[in-house]
Amino acid sequence: MKIVYMGTPDFAIPSLEALLTKHNVLGVVTAADKPAGRGHHLQSSPIKLFAQNHNIPVFQPKNLKSTQFYTRLKKLNADIFVVVAFRMLPEVIWSMPKYGTLNLHASLLPKYRGAAPIQRAIMNGENETGLTVFKLNHHIDTGDILIQSKMKIGPDETGGELHDRMMNKGGELLLKSLDLIQQNELVYIPQNDSDKSDAPKLFREDCEIQWTRTVDEVYNHIRALIPYPCAWSSYKGQSFKICKCRKHPENSVDAAGTFVFKNKQMLVACLDGHIEILEIQPNGKRIMSASEFINGLKL
Repeated sequence: MKIVYMGTPDFAIPSLEALLTKHNVLGVVTAADKPAGRGHHLQSSPIKLFAQNHNIPVFQPKNLKSTQFYTRLKKLNADIFVVVAFRMLPEVIWSMPKYGTLNLHASLLPKYRGAAPIQRAIMNGENETGLTVFKLNHHIDTGDILIQSKMKIGPDETGGELHDRMMNKGGELLLKSLDLIQQNELVYIPQNDSDKSDAPKLFREDCEIQWTRTVDEVYNHIRALIPYPCAWSSYKGQSFKICKCRKHPENSVDAAGTFVFKNKQMLVACLDGHIEILEIQPNGKRIMSASEFINGLKL
């Protein structure tokens, strides 16, 4: 099939690689280059760099509704558009190709609609999630489902680890979807809104640790946000991110939020036990072990 692919981050690369093995990718649409680093040099998206290395034409429209962008896409005469980790498209774009536009989403829709489905699922203590390929429509993550694949979430799996597993499985699911479309064997299943849940974008306040919750809830919150953006807290006015931890579920006499330092260990009391901080990143500093951080405190 003739495809136009739309995506931006690393998550979108394996899916594009998979499509290239069986289909004709006519072009890649991605975000505009953005200033980055101390020198504010323009930085290209991972997908743009991949596309350039494979001699695929790249489009970086500032306005997805512009006549110029619409005309350029129309001339490609693609059979289908495929979206993986990109922005919301206007109807004039997603309705253009013969087979419409497919989107790969990192949850079992209608659960966890939104920008942070991987992190939100782990934060909520889910032990199962998955990938969904669905057809775009007017509203975010609400289109008819083509195919889904369930995935277990490990009890200690981080958001980054689950992200990478999903990233590497997405292409396989997209290829199956395109095969079914070509064979005219695809059944579109409407989403059941009674089962829906949201996964809104994460902001700094969402990442702050609430130590008054249970050990399991705090642990899930922390591991969901590793390695980025990381859960954070503060000690004596100094904020820090937690990059690695483990649970101590034994009942505690310490009040929730109490920091306990013993034998170079750094523990924080929760509602029903402690979280031991193993790796920490104080604000503006490098990642370090808890023992290094304790030495710096000069307790």
